[in-house]
Amino acid sequence: MPALIFALVFYNRRQRFSIASFFEPLFGRARVRRVGGLIDAVALYALVAGMASSLGTGTLTITGGLNGYIGGETNPWKLGIVTALIVTTFVISAATGLQRGIARLSSLNAWLLLVVGVFTLVTGPTLYMLGLGVESIGTYLDNFVSKSLYTGTAAEDSWAQSWSIFYWAVWFAWAPVTSLFLGRISRGYTVREFLNINLIFPSLCAMAWIIIFSTSALHLDMAENSKLYAILNDSGIEQVLYSFFGELPLSGITVPLLLFIAFISYVTAADSNTDAIGNLCTRGLTADSDMGSSLPMKVVWGMVIGTVSWVMTSFVGIEGVKMLSNLGGLPAMLMILLASVSIWRWIGDPPRINEPPLFERVADQFSESLGAESTASAAAIDNSTSTTDRVVK
Repeated sequence: MPALIFALVFYNRRQRFSIASFFEPLFGRARVRRVGGLIDAVALYALVAGMASSLGTGTLTITGGLNGYIGGETNPWKLGIVTALIVTTFVISAATGLQRGIARLSSLNAWLLLVVGVFTLVTGPTLYMLGLGVESIGTYLDNFVSKSLYTGTAAEDSWAQSWSIFYWAVWFAWAPVTSLFLGRISRGYTVREFLNINLIFPSLCAMAWIIIFSTSALHLDMAENSKLYAILNDSGIEQVLYSFFGELPLSGITVPLLLFIAFISYVTAADSNTDAIGNLCTRGLTADSDMGSSLPMKVVWGMVIGTVSWVMTSFVGIEGVKMLSNLGGLPAMLMILLASVSIWRWIGDPPRINEPPLFERVADQFSESLGAESTASAAAIDNSTSTTDRVVK
C-alpha cells in the first residue's frame, strides 16, 4: 500500500521523492512539506534498524554454515568479516544502478530460490507436504483474526513476542523506504498490475515456500526424535537450516549452494533499499529526472547499517537482532497506517484528490460545529438575560 500511494503521488502528482509525500491526501502539501524532513528521518531510522536486524540474521546464518567447513565457533571476528563482505557487495550492486547490478542479482536470486524450492519438494516427503500444507491453509484462514492479534499476554506465553511480533516489526521497519524503491520502478504499470506484481504473486510464492520448508522440517523433526530441535538448543539457530539440508540427497552440493543463496538473498534485498536511501537523501530528485544518489552516500549508509548489525550480533546475539526490529517497527507501523488511509481515500474516489485534504476538511467541520455551538450558547444566554430582566421589572 505505501508503494502504491508513493507511485501515484510521485508520478501522477509530481511530488518529491520523499516518504512525506504519502500523506499529502490527508494533510495537504503545505503541512507535509513543513515536516517532510522529520518524517524522512524517522523512516530512515526505522529502516536502518530493520536492515541491521535482517543483516544480523543473514550474517549468523552464513557464519553458521561456514563453521561446518572451517571449524570453530561463531565469534565477533567471523561475524565482522561476513558482515563486511555482504555490505561491500550490496553497496557495489547499488552503485551500478537498477538495470545492471540490482536487476541481475535479483534475477539470479529468484532462479536459485526456485531451484531450491523445487528440489526440496521433489526429494522431501512430497505427499506429507501437500497434505499438511492444504490443512494448514484451512487452519490459517479459520483462525486468521485470532492468530494475527495473539500476543500471549493472558497465557504468559513469550512465543509471540519472540517470533511473530519480531517478524511483524521487521516487515514494518522495511516497508516505508522499500515502498520508495518499488514505487519508483513501477512507472508504466496500472494499479491492478502493480498489485499483482507486488502483492498477489509474492504472497502466493511465500505461501508455497513456507508450506514446502515448514512441513518438511516438521516431518524430519518428528521422524528423527526432535533432531532439529536438539540442534537448535545445542548449536544455535544458525545450524538448523544446514542440518535440515544435510538430511536431503546431494547435501554436498545443496549446502554450499545454500550458503551462496543466503548471501545473495540479503544482498538483493539490501542493494535496492540502499539505492532508495541514497535517493531519499538526494535533493532535486523528481519523476522527470534521471539523477540518482552519489556513491559516497551509498557507502556511508552501507557502513552505518553494517556497523550497527555487527555490534548487535557480536555482543548481544539473536536477542539484539529482535530488539533492533522492534525499535524500527513501531514508528514505521504508524507511517504505514497513515499511508493506508491515504490510498483508501484516493482509490475510493480519485477526483477527491483535488479537494482540500482530509485533515483540513475535518478541522473546518470541527470549527463550524464549535462556531454553531457558540452561537447557540450566546443566543441562549441572551434569551435568559432578557427573561430575567422582565421578571425583575
